[in-house]
Amino acid sequence: MVNFTFRNFIFKSIFCLLLVCSIGQNALGQTQTFPTNLVDIDTDHVVNGSFAVDGDLNTTAELEANSGLALGIGAYNSFIEIGYDTPVAANTTTFIRIDTQDELLRVLLGGGLGNLLGDVLGVVLIGNQEFTVEARSGTTTVLSADSSDPNTFDSPRVRVVTDVSGAMYIAMTPNQSYSSIRITNNIGSLLGLGNTRTLNVRGAFYNSGALACNDPLYTSYDGDGLSLDLLQLGGAGVNNPENAIDNDPNSFSELSLGVLDVAASIEQIVYFGVPSQPTEDFKISLRVDPTLLALGVVNNITFEAYNGPTLVSSSSLSSLLNLDLLGLLQGGAVAQVPFDVAGPADRIVVRYTSLLGVNVFQRLDLYDVAITPGIPVIDAASENVEVCEGESASLVATTASAGAELRWYDSEVGGNLLATTASGETFTTAALSEDTTFYVASFLAGCTEESGRVAVEVTVNPLP
Repeated sequence: MVNFTFRNFIFKSIFCLLLVCSIGQNALGQTQTFPTNLVDIDTDHVVNGSFAVDGDLNTTAELEANSGLALGIGAYNSFIEIGYDTPVAANTTTFIRIDTQDELLRVLLGGGLGNLLGDVLGVVLIGNQEFTVEARSGTTTVLSADSSDPNTFDSPRVRVVTDVSGAMYIAMTPNQSYSSIRITNNIGSLLGLGNTRTLNVRGAFYNSGALACNDPLYTSYDGDGLSLDLLQLGGAGVNNPENAIDNDPNSFSELSLGVLDVAASIEQIVYFGVPSQPTEDFKISLRVDPTLLALGVVNNITFEAYNGPTLVSSSSLSSLLNLDLLGLLQGGAVAQVPFDVAGPADRIVVRYTSLLGVNVFQRLDLYDVAITPGIPVIDAASENVEVCEGESASLVATTASAGAELRWYDSEVGGNLLATTASGETFTTAALSEDTTFYVASFLAGCTEESGRVAVEVTVNPLP
């Protein structure tokens, strides 16, 4: 039995329709710039070409290709090239929304695992329907990818990604300025005579501007050192990747390596609409089997932050844990791990590298990756606070995020909300009878995610 992502990858049709509509109408509050020009088109074999440049991802231009008759008689491919009004800056990601008749994008979503996934899912990448996508500056191709070679979709500059509804996009980030996107629909030599394949082009866009609530929009995954047997029988792979970007605190994606004793890794990549701001932080919510903790798995889980293809920060899980977070993981609970990065970042990689010499099923549950307001900083006068029994304590924290407020809790996770204060405003506790730890997080009104919580300890001395 295949334990893999698309065995149970069920499209949520109603939610899909709502989400695609919201993206096309900029409901997320960001600026989306669409190509508006038909630079070049195969008018003989493209239907409704103008739909690729109408700024509506619900309409489609249809590119047809035919294998022809004997000796290639009557065979044809088709193409469309769509252009932006002004050149797009280097290292800006364009998201290209297409649908293939064969399930090519499902395979390419796995990056370097593409050839293996094709075998698992029964999708042939070479010889059936094929497509190429190019970013161009005038007549010069500055970046390209070809579905017959999945390795061309295995780099920080070209990926197939999915949104929460299961809609697929090609994310291209050229290292040079570009002005247009060209898509070609081909048929390979194995399909047989007289067969037609259609590729739908819904449009393309890039994002810009700052967002008050910069939620994750897309995800993809990749792996290294895995074999076909591990994917088919060993339980390796990524199940339900979209669950890591659905803003549901109870759902999660599964990054699995199965039971293996070879060097391998599996990773999930989460993409945001625009880069984080200098005053913002990331928070990664995850869970692992406590048995794996005893084997040192925290040293085998790493987080990487990228701004486009450029690595910004990298940390192991072990370097980010405090005693409270470690205790949550040891108890089998979800830990919300703050990840402070060194600069703006628009994607996070969560990578799990196999533990060697263990006979344990290896899996990481990824609940959420979020951009949050800056983690609170405890005022120096609020550190190592001591009060007498029956007295209250006055605690102060600040956050660098403009407009953010502070929430004070009595627990590392969940618990009771004790107070909400402005940055720098005093939180006065109730009268205390014993040593107590409070927790403070920053948040922006109207946004889903708050920052990681910071502990503030108060020592209560008995009365003489």
